[in-house]
This record gives sequence, structure tokens and C-alpha cells, in this order.
Amino acid sequence: PDEAAVHAVEALALGERIDDRTNVLQAIAILADVARARGETERAGRLVGAVQAEAAETALGRSRGEVDELVGRVLTDADPALELAADAGRRLSLEQAIEEARAGAATGGGGRASARSAASSRRRPSTRRRAT
Repeated sequence: PDEAAVHAVEALALGERIDDRTNVLQAIAILADVARARGETERAGRLVGAVQAEAAETALGRSRGEVDELVGRVLTDADPALELAADAGRRLSLEQAIEEARAGAATGGGGRASARSAASSRRRPSTRRRAT
């Protein structure tokens, strides 16, 4: 999971830098899957819920299937804590989800992920907030 987190944080930074929402959502979905693999059920749920909400508002084209598959991997079992967290995640703005994804990768992924996320957060453009 740690190597996947490092690559997903890199993809997240790239997606933000080139303003590619699809890439950002894929990276957050991967980080949700990593959180689930680490046993971080609530973080995984919040991230996957945020991805679901943003994906519903975003034209993902050919990437829709990949995003849906990643979301499905996180939501493989009927875990009430995961579902509650996903509900909370659906109310996050994209910016909040990005911050949560980075924080989780940094705390669980060790030094490489932490260093990369810190570097990428310095050059991150602002993103729109979703109306609640």
C-alpha cells in the first residue's frame, strides 16, 4: 500500500497542476483503497464518498469505469462504519478531500509520501467548493 500511496500522491499533484479533475478523482480513489487496505475504514469511507459525489458531477469519459471499479473495491463489504464515513465524505468539497487524501498518505505512507505531498501542496492551485 505504501508504494501505491506514493504514486497516487504524485498523480494527485499532477492532476491538480494540469487541472485534470478525472486524474484527481482517480488518485483520491486509489488513496481510499490504500486507506482501506491499511484498516483506516473511516478515512477510506470519507475519501470514497467524496469521489462518488464529485464523479456524479464530472464528465469522466472512458475513465468512469476505472473510477467505479476503484470505488467498488473500497465498498466491497457492508460495513456500517464505512457507509457512515462515505456519507460524510459526500459532503466534503474537492479541496477538503484532496487535503484528507494527502494527510492519509503522509501519515500512513512514511517519509517519501510525506515529502512528496508537502512539496506538491506548495504548488497546488485552488479548487472550487461544492455547494452543500
